[in-house]
Amino acid sequence: MLGSEIGNAMTISSIGFRHTSGDAVVFDQFTVYMGSAAGGSLGNNYENNYSGGKTTVYDHTNAPFAPSGGWITVPLDTPYFYNGTGNLIIEIAWPNGDMELYAGHWSTPGANRTMTSFYGSPTGDAFEFCPNLRLTGTMSLTPMTFGSIKASFQ
Repeated sequence: MLGSEIGNAMTISSIGFRHTSGDAVVFDQFTVYMGSAAGGSLGNNYENNYSGGKTTVYDHTNAPFAPSGGWITVPLDTPYFYNGTGNLIIEIAWPNGDMELYAGHWSTPGANRTMTSFYGSPTGDAFEFCPNLRLTGTMSLTPMTFGSIKASFQ
């Protein structure tokens, strides 16, 4: 996700995917990683897309997901602090290729925003689209005086 799409710093406690089709699913194994992106467009090597390391934020066996209100929500085991600068990578891995989450997406001409590959592969194919994602968490607010808040509305 681009930093401009996220906005301010926040502690992310769950991610959601805009559900498009299919029923509830149970993954044998489901892992989510997050980390700072090295740029605004993904290359074909997973690790090279990160600026620094990645953090495991969700790792479960027998992970059930069902659409609710049009969204599939993944509550993170370890909340992730996004510092409000740069872009964010959300990497999802599962070994059983016959189970899928169907999510809507939009086109991102000129910028590869999604990658796919076989489980465990260090490289993949990058595509010019991005899934519809929702981040839930606690926003970090910038401390301000009353005078500076009042001045910002004039």
